[in-house]
Formats: sequence, structure tokens, C-alpha cells
Amino acid sequence: MKSLIYTIIAFVFLSYVHGAYAADNGETPFAFSGEKNQPVEITADDSIEWIKEENKYVATGHAIATQGENSVMSDTLTALYNPETGQTDITTLIAQGNVIMTGNTRTVKGDKAVYDVKTGSLTVTGNPVTLETPTQSITATQSLTYYDGEQKAEAVGHVVAKDGTNTLKTDRLIAYFMEENGKRVIGRAETYGHTQIITATEVATGDNGTYNARTQKARLKGNVKITRGENQLNGAEAEVDMKTGFSQIYSAPAEQGAPKQRVRALFMSEDKDTSQK
Repeated sequence: MKSLIYTIIAFVFLSYVHGAYAADNGETPFAFSGEKNQPVEITADDSIEWIKEENKYVATGHAIATQGENSVMSDTLTALYNPETGQTDITTLIAQGNVIMTGNTRTVKGDKAVYDVKTGSLTVTGNPVTLETPTQSITATQSLTYYDGEQKAEAVGHVVAKDGTNTLKTDRLIAYFMEENGKRVIGRAETYGHTQIITATEVATGDNGTYNARTQKARLKGNVKITRGENQLNGAEAEVDMKTGFSQIYSAPAEQGAPKQRVRALFMSEDKDTSQK
């Protein structure tokens, strides 16, 4: 009976967080593909316990839950349940210590992962938390969270997102998902605080920003500066085409009783050495 319960714990942990991971496969950003028809195995170096008085199951010591190509690995795996509705009515799933979640060519690493079954939110915390794919990566010093009900994901704390030659840095990043051809993909994203976009040709900075996945264009607002080599453009807003690398910078609208803020440009001349020996 206990072995069946342990299998249920592992299955619930893997299947509840499935779909939080792969945008290009119609899933969401942080977890697994959910191979529900395959057997689930849970192992631990030390013990697997049913702590009835605390309404939880705990696997301790390099605990690993696997299902097909998907796995959750941590120092401990814990499943909390509602005793009023049954021992398999899991309410919260927790992976604690050296957490590694892998599946569908993606890997998430952190110190702790918590899944709330009722709200459908999965939060991975750590310093840092990382999400890596063969072509992309996201690093944050506080947390990565997926909210299933709101179809959005959030990264907090010195966020660095890399995709090919493009890099985005910000204090906080929120991505919103949409349905497209039967798949869940990123529709738009918002950044808050110390936003920096680095492309192959320039560096653009601003206070906050937005990104439209359909047009592949980002818009920065507040104290915007675009640097190309030693040349600089300064203004209130800017639009950056992530596909072409082309940017435009805009002035701020005039406020009542104050002149319109103008766009400023600083171009450095290329001095040639004309000295003779």
C-alpha cells in the first residue's frame, strides 16, 4: 500500500507541474511534458516516509522522481495533502535543496520549488534560479514563477534572458502567453526597472519596457539611451527591432507650462593619426 502511495506522490508531482515548461511545444515555461502513460519511479538515498500526523509524504536524501524523460531531483521531496478529503488529495508539492527539474530538453535549477495545486502556480526560488534550453536561458537571483490561471510567468531579481545574440537584463520580467495554432506561446512581455537590451550592434537602456512577440519589437520608456560604439542617442522612448537590430528614439510629449523634451545625439568623429615620424 505504501509503495502505491509513493508512486502516486511522484506521479502527482510530475504531472501537476507538466505544461509549465515548453513554449514551442504548446506548453508553458518551467516544467515537463507530462508523459502520463509511462510509469513513475521515486527513489531516495535515506528514506520515504508517510508522516500521518503532519499530513504529508516525504522522500529524503537525493530524492528523485522520474517519468519517462522527465525528472525532479532535490534533497527532499514533500507532498502535503488535505486529510479531510483523502490521503491522495495533494494540496502542495515541495522540492527542497539543490533542485533540478528536467524535461523536453529544458532544465530548471534552484534552491526550492513549490507547486500550489489549487492556484496552479509553480515558484522556483534560489540565488540564482536558472532555466536553460539548447538556444535560450533565463537567470534570476530571486525567483521564477508560473501562474497557470493567469497564463503568465514572472522572473524577479537581476534577470538576464539570452536568446542567440540578443540579451535582455532587467529587475523584473513578466511574460504573458496566448494560444496560437493549438499551442501556448509568448504573446508579449513587460520589464520593470533598469532594463537593458543588448543586440549585435547596439545597447539600449531604459527604466521599463515592453516586447511584442508578433512584431519582434521592444519599446523602452524613461531615460532611454542607445549606444552604438562611441555614438549615443538619448530620449524619452525608443523602439528596438530585435530581428533587424534597427532602432528609433523619440522625444517626450510637452507637459503643460514646460517645453517639449528634445532628442539628443552624440556622434564621435573618427580621428586619424596624421603625425609624421
